[in-house]
Amino acid sequence: MFHAHGLITQDGASPGDIIAAAEKELNKYPTVELVDDRVTGLAEHWGRGVFTCAYCDGFEHGDTHLALTGSTFFVPPIARILTGWSPHVTAFSNDLDAAVRAELGAHGVNVDERPIARVNGDGSTVSSLELTDAPTCRSARFSSPSGPPRTTNSP
Repeated sequence: MFHAHGLITQDGASPGDIIAAAEKELNKYPTVELVDDRVTGLAEHWGRGVFTCAYCDGFEHGDTHLALTGSTFFVPPIARILTGWSPHVTAFSNDLDAAVRAELGAHGVNVDERPIARVNGDGSTVSSLELTDAPTCRSARFSSPSGPPRTTNSP
């Protein structure tokens, strides 16, 4: 995408300009920390294999292995939504408490605490995820509700 449309005050702006403006605004707040949370291959598949909206894109990828990552706030409800599209859902998160992990397990969601090192695919679909401590890859689609490769956290 070379420019945005329909984004109030940013119509026609490039994604890089929008990110720069957002970072400038967020830097004004002492409780916001910008985190450079890059996963190799994530940006190349953004919007083409890596999706943010389970409602918009879940149905088209139903019955495949869906993987999910994101903040503790988003992972549980989005994981439950994804189980409506696929019986094979894995949530990658290392900060879910035991009660949330148990609740997700009761819905058939596998929780994996290992970090994702790489998203593999052809640029239009995701074929697998490579984990940092695993020599092999997992077959999966990928959904990230936390936003593009750059995310923000507020303590």
